Amino acid sequence: MAPLASAKLLLAGCASLEPLDYPHEWESSPGTVLPNGCPDLSGTYAVRATGAYPARVENYPPLNEILGPATLRDAEERDRPWPTSPGATTATFTARGDWLYVRVRDAAKGESVLKFKRKNWWGGATDGSDAMYQCLELELGPALGFDGSRKRIFAIPYLFAEDDENFVFLSKGRDGSLIVNYRTNRVFFTGVLIGSHARWVGSVWWRYPAVLSNQ
Repeated sequence: MAPLASAKLLLAGCASLEPLDYPHEWESSPGTVLPNGCPDLSGTYAVRATGAYPARVENYPPLNEILGPATLRDAEERDRPWPTSPGATTATFTARGDWLYVRVRDAAKGESVLKFKRKNWWGGATDGSDAMYQCLELELGPALGFDGSRKRIFAIPYLFAEDDENFVFLSKGRDGSLIVNYRTNRVFFTGVLIGSHARWVGSVWWRYPAVLSNQ
């Protein structure tokens, strides 16, 4: 099995991965799960985070940058220009079935729209979406996850390899805020013995407050 496919299957079976420390006080919102098992992220949020965990984190990336080619692997690999919103102030999330639409607006009422589609367990093509996501249960409850960048650490052809896989997870807090978790999964693959091992090696959380929609 190819390393990328193995990593996706491991993520889908997330119970085999070691849990990370997380902000216990950022409880997930009850009753916000859609029929397909994904969290309902519908709402409007500020693109500037107001909190981070661990507290020593100094980088507060704008939400529209997190949902872009600098972070999402599908977005990086797409063959068409990415909509940019340098002066973005809010992002409105709308869930429709297996699709998630994100409308990013700036102070001058300019806007750009991103389209994300839920992938099946075997993956699938982006199929007109800007990136694809999957849904699973994490420390704070149901989360919507995107594949991020990937970095090869070390490899000996046909024997073993070690990769760092980054992921972006979105969930909704009890206070209505959008919670973003960026984490790194280190995966070890071996071609000598059938099997692999994965463990979380890093994680950062940000909270983006809910705001009134300017529609």
